Amino acid sequence: MHRSQGCSMKKFCLILLVIVLSQAAFAQNQVRYAGFSFSGDYANIPQRYKYTHQLFAQKDSSGLSVLEQEFFRMFEQNKVFGNFELVFTNIDTRLAMTITLLRENVDFEQIGEYVKLIYNLGFSLNILDYDEMRVIQSYPVKVAYLDIIEGSEDDILQTRIINTIHEIIQKQVINGLSRRVAEVYLAQSGTLSMKVSDITFSDDVLHQITDSGQNEASYAALIANQATEALAFDLNVSMLPYSRDYAGQKMALSFSDAEMQNFSIPAASYDLAIHVDKFYKALHSEKNTERVYVYGAYTNVKIYDAELGDVYWNNEVKHGAAKLTVKNQVVDDFANFNEVLLTAVTKTMIDTFKADKELMRDKKGKKGVIKRCQNF
Repeated sequence: MHRSQGCSMKKFCLILLVIVLSQAAFAQNQVRYAGFSFSGDYANIPQRYKYTHQLFAQKDSSGLSVLEQEFFRMFEQNKVFGNFELVFTNIDTRLAMTITLLRENVDFEQIGEYVKLIYNLGFSLNILDYDEMRVIQSYPVKVAYLDIIEGSEDDILQTRIINTIHEIIQKQVINGLSRRVAEVYLAQSGTLSMKVSDITFSDDVLHQITDSGQNEASYAALIANQATEALAFDLNVSMLPYSRDYAGQKMALSFSDAEMQNFSIPAASYDLAIHVDKFYKALHSEKNTERVYVYGAYTNVKIYDAELGDVYWNNEVKHGAAKLTVKNQVVDDFANFNEVLLTAVTKTMIDTFKADKELMRDKKGKKGVIKRCQNF
């Protein structure tokens, strides 16, 4: 055999060995599907998730929840994730994944002869370690929908809201997740973790939040989950779920069989804190009946080690956008502030992290903070 042929054969065998080992490693990464769950105590679900709870109670001809079955079918058809496979039998594995409902808000606003309904739903793919009863990764998903109906708030039937939520879940959550399962990775040995640990507001920002009818804790959770979603999906960072009660660090999950289980949230390798410092609005231009305003959100983002107190990144992240309005138009300033803030803590923050070489790799080529937490 010629030397070139021998080298080619060695290369072929090496490639084959790598493929076989990769397939074997992937086969070992099996995660059991644990079904649908609600965040919180089962007794509080009818009040906390008024409409989704009633939707979940709708059964098919076999007596199973229609919503549960829709999620099951989607995951069964899309069971190959980034580096693991979802299985649907009681295999001998400590790892499980559940799709969890975190938030349900339906707000009403009367506008003349019409009612504006604002739907906000929050879900999360949570990967659980049943040996240690811990939540080890979180992939939040937020969806929103706006509906305008002629009539008054009293005219809107509860069944219409439930049906609308069902349609939102089908089109935005289920269809959306079916396209994103390849972006969900199981953290490997040696991968560090990150968590959004703190969301705070300046006094001026807090006044604007509460004046808009928002609850501070709920709004902080919204911002935290948006940031967690962006880091998990767009940067492939191993993220732990946000928990406002830092002392407790528990997540109660109520499953479809009415069983409630408490999972701990472990301490993260790195914590991320976001302080919303200022909302900004200024008239940019005016012509005839039109006005253009610029809305902005200023935040400070810090990445640190909560245990040691070391700070690895501490910088301003801001985002602004122009909004065209018509003279005498009633403008919802907080809706525009909310939009630029969410963009600041998702797209702008992610782009800033990607561009920061120190976060990815230091001058000596060693992994930076973000790189150490990525699921590659």
